[in-house]
Amino acid sequence: MTRSAAEPPAPSTGAEAATYQATRAHLAYLRLTAAAEALPGLLDDARTRKRSHTEFLHDLLALEAQAVAARRHDSLQRFARLPAPGPSTTSTSQPSPPSTATCSGTCARAGSSTTPPTCCSSARPASARP
Repeated sequence: MTRSAAEPPAPSTGAEAATYQATRAHLAYLRLTAAAEALPGLLDDARTRKRSHTEFLHDLLALEAQAVAARRHDSLQRFARLPAPGPSTTSTSQPSPPSTATCSGTCARAGSSTTPPTCCSSARPASARP
């Protein structure tokens, strides 16, 4: 009889079954989904090939690391397809154009004779107003 990769291995004792379930719960809590999915197959492989605990753990974590790297790569690819940001409004940008508010004419006449009269809304000489 063949077993699917998602089906857990047959535990030999009740304690082993409890340990297996606790391990699956820990992997789910830590959001190590690829490791949780691969756990049954890797446990079978470790039993069949009589692999050490260190080798088993290495394979389990390597599989999860590959899944994380793939997710990060996909995320960066999605980010790279976003449109470029618009022009920045930092202090190095051009100053904003002056206000187009009209002056009542009183502020233009209030200037002294040595300086050109200015419009109060834009501080431009009255002769340069639109």
